[in-house]
Amino acid sequence: TREARLRNCEDVAVYGSTLLQHYKHKLPEEELWALYEQVGMALMECGNLPAALPLVKAVLIKFPDSIRAKRLQVRQWYVMQSLPLVPEVAKHTTSRCVSSH
Repeated sequence: TREARLRNCEDVAVYGSTLLQHYKHKLPEEELWALYEQVGMALMECGNLPAALPLVKAVLIKFPDSIRAKRLQVRQWYVMQSLPLVPEVAKHTTSRCVSSH
């Protein structure tokens, strides 16, 4: 929850992806890119790298010199290095989804 400074990556991934799919044209640009970043991070934390990659790529293209974009890219690299050989196993693993931020 926001008060406890906990983020449930599964909720962020599901609801954020829905917002991006259906309402991104209605969001102010600053909020849109923050949502791309947060949903991309949440998807990676949940092990859904295939869905996260386009979001990470979009942020990197839009903000190539941004420290936040570079951190997102490093996180992507870390996730790619830590995934098991069978991506379907990591895709359905949700035990890593609740983290404090």
